[in-house]
Amino acid sequence: MKSSLKIVIFSGILALIAVVPSFLQAQTTAMVCTDIVDNLKLGWHDTSPTGPAYQLQNFLRAAGFFSAQTTGKFGPLTRRAVIRFQIAHGLPGVGRLGPRTRALIKSLSCSQTNAVQNNNTQTALAFTPLTNVPPLPTIPAGNGPYADGIPVLLYHGEGNLEGTTPIDVFTAQMQALHDAGWQTITMEQFHDFMKNGAKLPAKSFLLTFDDGRKDTFFPVDPVLKQFNYTAVMFVITGFSMPDNGSDPHFYANKNELAQMVMDGHWELESHSKEAHRWYTIATNLDGATTTAIDTTGLTTATSTPGHFLSNKFVVIDPATGQPRFETDAEYTARVTNDLTAAKNTLESNFGRPVTAFAFPFNDFGPDTVNFPGSAQLLAQIVPGIYDFAFYQVTPGDQDFLNYSNPNQFMIKRVEPQPTWSGADLVNTLSVSLPKALPYQNNSLSVSDWLGDWGSVTQTKDNTLLLQATASTTGAEALLNGSKGWTDYTFSADVIDQPFSDVTLIARYQDSNNYLTCSFSGQYVALGGKINGVQKTFASTSLKDVPLQAGEKDLNVGITVKGNTASCSEIGTDNVSYTFADNSEPAFGQIGISTWNATPGQAEIELRNVSVQPQ
Repeated sequence: MKSSLKIVIFSGILALIAVVPSFLQAQTTAMVCTDIVDNLKLGWHDTSPTGPAYQLQNFLRAAGFFSAQTTGKFGPLTRRAVIRFQIAHGLPGVGRLGPRTRALIKSLSCSQTNAVQNNNTQTALAFTPLTNVPPLPTIPAGNGPYADGIPVLLYHGEGNLEGTTPIDVFTAQMQALHDAGWQTITMEQFHDFMKNGAKLPAKSFLLTFDDGRKDTFFPVDPVLKQFNYTAVMFVITGFSMPDNGSDPHFYANKNELAQMVMDGHWELESHSKEAHRWYTIATNLDGATTTAIDTTGLTTATSTPGHFLSNKFVVIDPATGQPRFETDAEYTARVTNDLTAAKNTLESNFGRPVTAFAFPFNDFGPDTVNFPGSAQLLAQIVPGIYDFAFYQVTPGDQDFLNYSNPNQFMIKRVEPQPTWSGADLVNTLSVSLPKALPYQNNSLSVSDWLGDWGSVTQTKDNTLLLQATASTTGAEALLNGSKGWTDYTFSADVIDQPFSDVTLIARYQDSNNYLTCSFSGQYVALGGKINGVQKTFASTSLKDVPLQAGEKDLNVGITVKGNTASCSEIGTDNVSYTFADNSEPAFGQIGISTWNATPGQAEIELRNVSVQPQ
């Protein structure tokens, strides 16, 4: 199956390359028709300057993969160039020349549009910006059920480089999604869903790729066509279309990006112009010079490699001639200019509006070296240029769906792992789908719960065990698919270990907005976080129903209805609170946590969950 799959993909790649659309009027490199008849590998040495190794090196040089002297010897430099060429065009990077690579070289170099037939002729070709681009295939809303939230998938290349998803794994994942009824949507449909609440089929997802890499486009394009899927490519314009006009060999160039757009299954969005590089970021001004691209990867007493967006650069003060850190205004101007340039370049060359941005390195402030205020400024700068900014989260840590909200700017993405089967990916998306009320479950599965604090495991009796680790004072789990719930009573049967507090969570929107009922010893407290501020709204002593030390069975509950919340133990309301200012979260997930002041001590077992609508 795997070998036949590769043949299908390779055939699709050749068909894609051979049928060059009329808009591809140029390439920035010139080459001669190259038809190599020998299979070559490390150690081959030509005896003639017209031999196959010379032909290969000349082709690789013209294609931008080889910069060394042409010697006719297939040595380590040639082998590395062959590997880069193979990966860039969706083939296994084996580093030797076999029938498939020879056929691809011939197809690329001997096409009338892409090749120079005369060895003595070097033709400079020009790029023509696109105007009339084809429409993308879109799915109709249908008659329901409709999506409450949209997952966004992220991939980084489908070649054989470390950290990428092999094309056969990617194809199997897409096959599984397709067979399970999942369909891609376009960025326009996603925009309409987020801003206007447009109806979309329940199993809709947005498929995205980062960096504008060749090892994404060439192998993935036939897969998109196979399933009639669409995808978004976030392009680094400084890599794909550098100011010096050079032709990249790892990133898609202008013509290849244009080919993607005209192919009818791809959209181009922004991944910045120059922000996807490492820079030498000053930690202090001792001996500092102006900030430059980092080439060493070394941390010194005065600098460390860091990111464009989350740090201040060192500039020369025009008044004193001395180095200093950028002002906030200079930082804002630098970032604004870069993100605006990327947007304008893509729009002016490829004929579609660019409304979305993906943060390079997933850094929107948290990874700063020298500017803690970067997150706050980026939150002001980026929305002035784009409608959405995409960032990556980890499935299992939090709800990764994106819910309709006209004010939502930050968009969550998850990256399927190369180790996932198609069934794994389908299950990950399926358990995230909204759950219906009423909800009752006494056979609990850890796959239904999210947690990034402490340990959450499933017992042989299908209960959930929440335990603090050696480095945490507790553990927490949130129910996947409950984000849209509004008014409800959440009751739980819990086995509580000695001196472990039990907290039920309701209307959890994010780490800064949720409500809680905490049961501790002989007291219960209604609290939570509102806009990041931890508060206790009401508390009382459980004099009639004391919670004794030692292992015990508890039945506890939290009710949220409108602007009122209450806590109960053994079915009796103990404390309630009404939010007169309507500051409480209006909807959100349920969850449970445990806590003890001593790390590694807290432990509870969740045996039964019941959620009834109010």
